[in-house]
Amino acid sequence: MGVISLQGEAQARLIGRLLMDKIGAEEIEKRALICGDAYDFQGDERDIIFLSVVAAPNERIGAFVKESDKRRFNVAVSRARDQVWVFYSATLNDLNPECMRYKLLSYCIEHKPIEAPVDETVFESQFEHDVYRSIKVRGFKVIPQYRVTNYKIDLVVEGLKSRLAVECDGDEWHGPEVFEKDMYRQRILERCGWTFFRISGSEYYRNPEKVLAKLWPKLEVLEIKPFSNHESKQSHEGTEEVKKEKIKEEVPQKDKESEKSQRAEGIKTEQGDSKSTKEEKAIINEEILWVNRISAKVWFQLAHWAKVQGRFEPDDRSLLFTIGKKVQFKFNYPPTPSQAKRARKLYEKAERLGFRPE
Repeated sequence: MGVISLQGEAQARLIGRLLMDKIGAEEIEKRALICGDAYDFQGDERDIIFLSVVAAPNERIGAFVKESDKRRFNVAVSRARDQVWVFYSATLNDLNPECMRYKLLSYCIEHKPIEAPVDETVFESQFEHDVYRSIKVRGFKVIPQYRVTNYKIDLVVEGLKSRLAVECDGDEWHGPEVFEKDMYRQRILERCGWTFFRISGSEYYRNPEKVLAKLWPKLEVLEIKPFSNHESKQSHEGTEEVKKEKIKEEVPQKDKESEKSQRAEGIKTEQGDSKSTKEEKAIINEEILWVNRISAKVWFQLAHWAKVQGRFEPDDRSLLFTIGKKVQFKFNYPPTPSQAKRARKLYEKAERLGFRPE
């Protein structure tokens, strides 16, 4: 999870301190929870992003209409893989329609989901495709050929709180040896928290309604709800129009200009960099390399030492836990330049205060 304040760094630090007091460092580490502004999350992602555009009642609300504001909002919203939650105080009536706050809020309030068409070539059998259609037509979100590390799941039915793996055991595709491999894969994924539902091809084609009648209660137990109240009509090509009763937070589609800005890290392009800019980038890269040279274990030790010794602010200790997590999974979650620079200063200060890694 991540918290991004679009009102500025001071608010992000305040939220970080409140979270540390409320849920503690252990939960913050468990959730890889970071609080910051949009640029603290460049090159990083979270499953869930909480965005704050909350302003004090006595604060004058200026309009965010500059190109830099657009890039900042774009970076913030595009950090979420799955959900975006927006916390706000000013309503649409209080905001300038050209302001990025207004555009973000109106998008979330008036959002109508657009579902990407499914690539018909991804299905490994007609059986999988038929089961996909049978579930999809009930309004559920279904993802075919869902990849989990080195494994693939035939179909995954997703809800807002959980998901269910659906395996299609067609006789044509599963001999005894392949079935045993499938069961081995299932046991591994079940240990990782996945729940499975298997459908036999012969049983399905004999009586699909009877087979699927066992699936619907399973989805209800897992609190996986359809995103529409009624069955949606399906076209010959296999696409559906599923109207959701509730808003599901999705990342707005970025325009071409925003995509270019995103690829350029939302700040500057490589072309035309001055000598001083290149030197600054070299310094930034050195900070990240320095942080990664220290093991995750040492970063965790430092965070624990700081807590026991009562050193540093709560948000600083939270950052040290976060850096440890990022170093542990550095290929997926590299630290941002500002995080690396801040972490190095804290580490060097801790050494002067007597910290020694074990």
